[in-house]
Amino acid sequence: LTGDKQETAINIGYSCQLLTDDMVDVFVIDGITKAEVEQQLRKYMDSLRIVNTYHPTNVHKAGTVVQSQTGASSETSAVTANGAQHSSSSGPMVDIQNTSPPSVSVVTFSVNCSNYTDGFEKGEPAGLNDLDENSGVALVINGHSLVHCLTSELESKFLEIASHCKAVICCRVTPLQKAMVVELIKRAKNAVTLAIGDGANDVSMIKAAHIGVGISGQDGMQAVLASDYSIAQFKFLERLLLVHGRWSYYRMCKFLRYFFYKNFAFTLCHFWYAFFCGFSAQTVFDPMFISVYNLFYTSLPVLALGIFEQDVSDKNSVDYPKLYAPGMTNALFN
Repeated sequence: LTGDKQETAINIGYSCQLLTDDMVDVFVIDGITKAEVEQQLRKYMDSLRIVNTYHPTNVHKAGTVVQSQTGASSETSAVTANGAQHSSSSGPMVDIQNTSPPSVSVVTFSVNCSNYTDGFEKGEPAGLNDLDENSGVALVINGHSLVHCLTSELESKFLEIASHCKAVICCRVTPLQKAMVVELIKRAKNAVTLAIGDGANDVSMIKAAHIGVGISGQDGMQAVLASDYSIAQFKFLERLLLVHGRWSYYRMCKFLRYFFYKNFAFTLCHFWYAFFCGFSAQTVFDPMFISVYNLFYTSLPVLALGIFEQDVSDKNSVDYPKLYAPGMTNALFN
């Protein structure tokens, strides 16, 4: 979500590799009136179904998706985990030179999720599920069109199209619209959202997301002060998620399971011993041992595990992004 004009936003999308030359199409919604916007939404929904005829590969239901929200300095974005599907489509192609630098890397995750199908009227064929993963589409929408897309009448159609795009770029948007897009994803997709920004105009979006990341830079410290985490450069987001985020989730899961285990191990011994002592409240352990059990014997191992545990190295965490998937599905702590 950016305040830049449409051409600049698309160029930023190519430089960040959110848009690529391999994409089948880039949808552009720039209608002025509500009727024009609705007509464009229906047109692109039909285009997605037509492309499905030529790309019949039944792709598994996907998960991440990046809602590009690039700020004035092109370093603002929002990510949704448990989001949408990869897709492909046809339609008017935006002819823009791909200037992707080789140093920029894009990480994509996959996770099973449910579809949001309210965008289709009853009786319409829901043919957007069988799309080729290698030929996605992108959506570009400006601020005055987004005003109409966020209304109750059109938000379901807008969300349906956006959910089948690899990238969504919103240009010429206000800080309030940034927050409204995040709220829409949270409400409709039941997704865990992350917003990242570097300026004062990103504060509302950062606060609206589940996780806010601020970038400290020339635009001041407003975004950093409103965020949960702070980084110096946008490229550090990859390490924040794949390394520190995954380690934190893994440590917390093992810490809680270890905590439950040590308490159950202690109390169940007394529970079973009660059957042999006639429920006389006699303890099986020495009173001194009971006093220091949590203080010395079990507290330090649990804390050490929760602070220092690393199942794989930071290098392997970055090299193998699939290691991040268990956290998206909440597989380790259930």
